[in-house]
Amino acid sequence: MNTKEISTVDQKNIQGIDLSKLSLNKNGCEYFSQILNTEIINQLKNAVADFIIKKKIYHYTNAKRSLQGSNFVLNCGHNKPIQDYHQMKNFKKSVINVRGDEHGNSDTNLLDFFNPHHIFGEYIKKVINMDILLKILESKSGKKWYLDRINLYVNIGIKNTRKFHTDTKYPYVKVFIPLTDVNDIDDGTILLYAIQPST
Repeated sequence: MNTKEISTVDQKNIQGIDLSKLSLNKNGCEYFSQILNTEIINQLKNAVADFIIKKKIYHYTNAKRSLQGSNFVLNCGHNKPIQDYHQMKNFKKSVINVRGDEHGNSDTNLLDFFNPHHIFGEYIKKVINMDILLKILESKSGKKWYLDRINLYVNIGIKNTRKFHTDTKYPYVKVFIPLTDVNDIDDGTILLYAIQPST
């Protein structure tokens, strides 16, 4: 999500979240526990698993072959049909980019679904309440925010993850919602590195 313009909205409480207790301004990140419905999370997780099995996604990734579906493109192999990041982001179907080649030896075989709502629309809407997220950001920053894109990662047994990085020099916010429980570091926690921006 990126900033767009100044807003005058100033709410102290949104859907039971006490905005005065959030540490976004201090730490640059915030952790919400028990804010999401476990049943809805499991519905999305099961829908993703069913899709991968029914479309034989790993059969194609193991063979390094791409696949065209009615609402998705599996972007795989050395000659990927969609090479450009912005094209993946703005494509009219969900692009399932099989990571590895573009990041050297990191994130090998991670499935990166660009615009997964083309496949899992009803579940995505239930899991991610954009109105609440945008209101929280607006209240804390005094700026209007907009959704740039949604990605969904399927990360099974990947040990060679990407190193610390930033995606853009412009103000933006990332929201991560694990679809499986994260109880310790071996479960694939998201690590954030706090730095003081230079002026």
